[in-house]
Amino acid sequence: MAQPVRNIDRLSDAMRTLDELAGQEKNEIRELLTNQFGNLRKTLYEIEPEVRNTFKHASQRFSQFATSSKEEAQQRFKQMGHNIDAKVHQTPWAFIGISAVAAAIAGYALAYNMKAKD
Repeated sequence: MAQPVRNIDRLSDAMRTLDELAGQEKNEIRELLTNQFGNLRKTLYEIEPEVRNTFKHASQRFSQFATSSKEEAQQRFKQMGHNIDAKVHQTPWAFIGISAVAAAIAGYALAYNMKAKD
C-alpha cells in the first residue's frame, strides 16, 4: 500500500517541477524533460499494473452489474406479463371494454386528424 502512495508523490513532485519551470526558457525545459523523463517514465511503469488492475476490476464490476440488471429487468417483465395474463383471465370483459374504449379514442383521433388535413 505504501508503494502506490510513494509513486503518486513522485509523480506529483515531477509535475510540480515541470510547472515551476514552465516560465523559464524552452531550452531549459527541454533539457529538464530530457533528463527527468526517465524518472517519470519509470514512475508510470511502476504504477501501470495497479492502474490496469483497477480498470480491470471496475470493468468486471460494471459487467456484473449490467448482467444482473438485465436479468432483473427480464424477471420483472415476465412477472408483469404473468400478472396481466392472470387479471385478464379473471375479468375478461373489463379488459375487452377497456380495449374497445381505447380503440374508439384512437379511431376518433385519427379520423379528426384526417378530417383536419382535408
